[in-house]
Amino acid sequence: MSDTYIDKNSRTSYTEDGDRLPPYLDNRNEASAVTDIFSQIGVNMINAYIQTMLGTQHLRGNNASEIAQNAYAMALGQMVNQQPRLTFAQWAEEYMEVYETGCTEETRRKLYLYVRKHLIPFFGQMDITQITQTDVQRFANRKSAEISPATHRTYSHKTLKHLLDTMKKIMDRAMIAGYIQRNPVVKIKNNALPAPKRKGSTETAQGAMIALLPEIQDPMVKVWATISLSSGMRAQEIAALKWEDIDWKKGCFVITEAVTWHNNQPTIKTTKTEAGQRLIPFQDWAVPILRQLDQKNGYILRQKRKNKDGSQPISASAYRHLADEFAMVLEAHNLPRYTAHIGRHTLANTLDKVGASSKSIDLISGHTDAEFTRHQYMNAEFEQTKRDMQKVSEFNKQLANLSDAPYPKNLAKTPE
Repeated sequence: MSDTYIDKNSRTSYTEDGDRLPPYLDNRNEASAVTDIFSQIGVNMINAYIQTMLGTQHLRGNNASEIAQNAYAMALGQMVNQQPRLTFAQWAEEYMEVYETGCTEETRRKLYLYVRKHLIPFFGQMDITQITQTDVQRFANRKSAEISPATHRTYSHKTLKHLLDTMKKIMDRAMIAGYIQRNPVVKIKNNALPAPKRKGSTETAQGAMIALLPEIQDPMVKVWATISLSSGMRAQEIAALKWEDIDWKKGCFVITEAVTWHNNQPTIKTTKTEAGQRLIPFQDWAVPILRQLDQKNGYILRQKRKNKDGSQPISASAYRHLADEFAMVLEAHNLPRYTAHIGRHTLANTLDKVGASSKSIDLISGHTDAEFTRHQYMNAEFEQTKRDMQKVSEFNKQLANLSDAPYPKNLAKTPE
């Protein structure tokens, strides 16, 4: 091999034949770092490397460049081996903190659930560079046979797909960051079964839910379920509803605002659409419950520990708690899952079943382009909507096996 010399003007290393050394032998910053960290490498090799890189003296001899290259290769090998180990749990937490900051509160909640409840317990302590396609398939196989504590059934095909999609996003970002060379979440077989279809019609199940309302002890759970089952409001609209928004004289809810949640904290805004500003007539079975719980002013949904006076809207986590408490009551009676969104569709279907006009369905659901509903107080459209909602009320009372007496019977005497 040719001797090596240093061009002191350009500080670039060349062979005696005039060939420039590879770039990895022309980095003086790396040379200094290697000296500090890897002094245990043979003195001759380190000296050769440093002298070649920094040009402190001319090197002569057939093996000068070879010694320098060997020293550099050894140093890099040790540097790679001594890099701190990055576990999947560490990277997943960093991913959620850095790359998922602009998502909605609900999306963030699901992401944290998927990562911390499912992915980290399985992959958490594994080196992110050592996770293989086989490991991911083992995870998928285990989850497809695992029983969910929430449903007491195996996880559905859809849930497992969400988990694998989340894992793929995390590992994609790890590739971009340079931590891994390839994503192991490829061609993973999803063996989970589709979620079973619910038995019975939704309308019948909703009638049973109405019949259960007297059993609910928590007043916030009771009022949330009553409003949702009777009105078909969006979740954000229920959270923004105040007692002042109930017009007892006209017999309706006045919807003008909605809540949006970010980092669990509520913010009041206008409704999802202009059509969302509307009047929703009462179902008469709901009136005694609402009368009993009437606080006269402030937000209807309140938290137990703070904002007890209803001066602020409820937080996202507190809202979910109410829905979860109602879900526990339904589960105890073998009834299907219920959400405000399901309630909206159920009410629209029931309105159609009892022969309500399409205009009434649009007005109650908030899917119309009509003007703001305060203009409906004095027109025929609102009166028609009230009549159609009364049909729904009678229909639901039959399903709930309720008499014509005020519902529920133990609330017949209600405050004025």
